[in-house]
Amino acid sequence: PPGMALIPAGSFTMGDTIGDDDITDATHISATVSAFYMDTNEVSYSQWTNVYAYATNHGYGFVNAGLGKAGNHPVQTVDWYDCVKWSNARSAQGGLTPVYYTDAGLTQVYTNGAVAPYVNWAANGYRLPTEAEWEKAARGGLSEQRFPWGNVINQNLANYVGNTGLLAYDLGPNGY
Repeated sequence: PPGMALIPAGSFTMGDTIGDDDITDATHISATVSAFYMDTNEVSYSQWTNVYAYATNHGYGFVNAGLGKAGNHPVQTVDWYDCVKWSNARSAQGGLTPVYYTDAGLTQVYTNGAVAPYVNWAANGYRLPTEAEWEKAARGGLSEQRFPWGNVINQNLANYVGNTGLLAYDLGPNGY
């Protein structure tokens, strides 16, 4: 679909394969994912507000309305539960089957509250990527590398706060 990329099925090593001393919660494991589609960009504030307006006019309830610096900037101040409900609303708005439900029988579409949802993996609607899917997509097809492009970072590769004195793989410059 437009604005989405196909992430191919396959196995990869998930977690910290480099041995960073500061990463203590990412033991590496072999993971396998099925092929899936993922938006090529983060959800923009204007995209969020469009679906949010539809959702709130169709019985959905959110804790956070979301904020953004500008319409084409990523939405901010939303929580995971709101994103799950928003995904269902985006699905409904597009005529697709929602993915998240409040019951094991998958009969009550998740529209309100903050509960762990049941997932209809066979649905054709929008959903959040699993942790393994997100990591596979973020790696960009590379294995055992720090970043999707390799093992070093600089201002030409990413928008970040440089700290060459702390991180040997940071080529800088320092600061924003």
